[in-house]
Amino acid sequence: MRGPAQPVVGVVVPMYNAAATIAETLESVCAQTYPALDIVVVDDGSTDGCAAIVRDCASRDGRIRLVQQANAGVAAARNRGARETSADYLAFVDADDLWAPEKTALQMDEVAGREPALVYCWFSHINEHSQVFPIKYNPQMVGDVRGYLARENFVGNGSSMLVPREIFESVGGFSSFLREQGAEGCEDYMFAMGAAQNYPFRLVPRYLVGYRTTASNMSSNADKMIRSFELVVERFGPQMSEFASEFVAHHRDFLIWHARRALLDGRRRQARALLARLKAQHGVELAPFLGTLGPGFVKTKLTPKWTKTLAKRLGIISRPHYLDCTW
Repeated sequence: MRGPAQPVVGVVVPMYNAAATIAETLESVCAQTYPALDIVVVDDGSTDGCAAIVRDCASRDGRIRLVQQANAGVAAARNRGARETSADYLAFVDADDLWAPEKTALQMDEVAGREPALVYCWFSHINEHSQVFPIKYNPQMVGDVRGYLARENFVGNGSSMLVPREIFESVGGFSSFLREQGAEGCEDYMFAMGAAQNYPFRLVPRYLVGYRTTASNMSSNADKMIRSFELVVERFGPQMSEFASEFVAHHRDFLIWHARRALLDGRRRQARALLARLKAQHGVELAPFLGTLGPGFVKTKLTPKWTKTLAKRLGIISRPHYLDCTW
C-alpha cells in the first residue's frame, strides 16, 4: 500500500456556497498520508466566491481540479465528480467537513486487493470553529449490515465512506430522487442502504472525520430530513420486510432526535408538532418536558438528562475537546 503502485483514490467534494470552509476542507484532504489522490471539487452553482478559493488551492496542489455546473443538488454533484475521475476507488467529503491525515490510508488498507466492500470510519461532530464535541459514537457493524442500517444510520454521513467504483456503479451512484421530491438530506443513507443490499461493510474503528453541525446546514432542517428519511424507507422497506420493526424503531428515534433539537433551537411550534407525531405514530409521550423549558432551560436542574446530553453534542454548554486528532 506504499509507493508508486498505489491505486488512485478519487476524492469528490460537492460544494455549494462554502467559502467559509472549503479551504480548510481541502487542506485536510491534501494532508492525507495516502498521496495518490485525484481531488475533484464540483461547484454546484455557488454564488459566494468559493470557486476562486478552490482555484487558489489548486494552484498550490496539482491534485485539485475544479468542475462547475448549474445547481443540481448534492447527489448530482457527487455523481458529476465521480464521472470526472477514472479512479477505481471513490471517497466523498462535504465542503464543510474535515478528514484526519490517516483517513484514506487506513480505509485503503481495508479495501485494496480484497473483495469489494464499503469501508466507513467513525466521525466526530465539529462546530463552526472546527472544535470537536465531547460525545463519542462508535458503531461496530460489519459484514451484512442491512438490519443494522434499518435500525440506525450508523455510517452517519457521506464524508466517512470509501468505496470501490464497482459498488458505486452497482448502486447507480447517489440518487437525485430525494431532491426531486423536495426532500434532500438522506442521500448518504440511501446510498449506504443500496450498497448494503449486495456488498459487505468494513470499519476503520477510529474517529477520522469531523462532521460539521451548525444551525444552518442541511441536516438541521427537521421537516425535510424526516420526509427524506421516510422516502428512503419507502424505497427499501418492501424488499427488506424482515426488518420492518427496525425501520419503525429508527423512525421513532429519528423523530425524537429532531424534536429534541427543535427544543434546543427554540423552535417550539415545530417541537410540539413532532411530539404530537411521536405520540400518534409511536405512542411516545414527551410533552411533559415542554413545561420545564424556559429561556435558561439548558442550565437548570429541571432540565432532563437527554437535553443536557444533546446540548453538549451541539456545543451549547460544553468546552470542546479533541478525540482522534486536532483538526
